Amino acid sequence: MSTHDGFVHLVNWCREAPLDTMTAPVEEDYWGFCAANSQLETTWFAWFPTLDALLRYLSDCWPFDYHAAPETFEGDPAVVLKAARFGVAVRRYAASEIEEDLLLAILSEAHPDVTVQWLGTFGDMLDGDGSFAREWRADFRGLDILDGGCPIEQDELDDMLRAMAWD
Repeated sequence: MSTHDGFVHLVNWCREAPLDTMTAPVEEDYWGFCAANSQLETTWFAWFPTLDALLRYLSDCWPFDYHAAPETFEGDPAVVLKAARFGVAVRRYAASEIEEDLLLAILSEAHPDVTVQWLGTFGDMLDGDGSFAREWRADFRGLDILDGGCPIEQDELDDMLRAMAWD
């Protein structure tokens, strides 16, 4: 496989890796992240069947705009250097050498106006006790933060997935 073909394969994988929550089921043990774009005033989640798939995406795809044509990046050493930096950070996180907060800060440097706010499982968002999940559930329901501890009920699941999708 040529370098060009390998890069095109990676770009295609990056485009297909996050699950489309409108058409694909998301299971409780699926891993994801939440990011917010302050310029577009939107927040979205991306989900992956495994932690390994999420980490590969964050390492190999997150550092560049894979929606652009692959030719845009060919021969651009900045893309390779940026990807290497993020790859190191993701590997260090996977090896428990750096804390999640540091990884989120590093990932947030990838794109202007985008902040990565959370990493975890779909199950964490459904009924986890973490502050991000509790705040998100409260906001989703339009409730005070003190009421965010209640797990997502089965009849709320479709609305929750719609609220998490990229518009």
